[in-house]
Amino acid sequence: MSPQTAGQLDPESLVARIIAELQANPAAQQLLLRAMLTNEFLGMPVRLDAIERDVAEIKSRVTTLEHDLGEIKSRVTTLERDVASLKGDSLEVRIHQRIRPYLSQKPRLRRPHTVHSVVADTDRDLQKAVYDAVDTDRITANQEARVFATDLILRAQRAEDRTTVWIAVEASNTLDERDVERARESADALQAVFGEQSIAAVMGHDIPAEPRRVADARGVDVFLVEPNR
Repeated sequence: MSPQTAGQLDPESLVARIIAELQANPAAQQLLLRAMLTNEFLGMPVRLDAIERDVAEIKSRVTTLEHDLGEIKSRVTTLERDVASLKGDSLEVRIHQRIRPYLSQKPRLRRPHTVHSVVADTDRDLQKAVYDAVDTDRITANQEARVFATDLILRAQRAEDRTTVWIAVEASNTLDERDVERARESADALQAVFGEQSIAAVMGHDIPAEPRRVADARGVDVFLVEPNR
């Protein structure tokens, strides 16, 4: 056996001795790493830090994008609501032009005069009469609110005897049961205020079968308006 072989340590003892020396000399640890590892492997911590920064930036951008998308959706919803409102306002404006011919044909009324609408000031005489009716308990505060929330109120005369008739009109592009009920409630309140006959009417581009059935049952006149005319 050669002296070199005799002086060699077994692998476990050699590794244990190397570990002990490295623990006693931290500076030697970096030298050993550089001797044993490739430059590419040694650069991995730096690259990992860069990757982590990139991932963090991507997450931040995704969060910003989600926020922007949420804001866009909110603006689209607002725009849709505004467009729907504009359509409704357009119809409510047009009923001033359309309602008079209808009233002269179906209920046979003449000299219709607008006393309240969503686009015009409420007639002072109507206001006073409604306020007095509330004060004397002929109508409730809820009925008062319903009268002033009506889309259109007119005063007219019956063609045959010139008696006064009040007309409460609710307008909507597509009429539903609630439009019918609102018109009925407004007309009933007006009749309680003035002690004179009232007519409930709804006006719009379309009325489905069920609201039409309710309108017939509740004695509410239906005036259909052709779109874009």
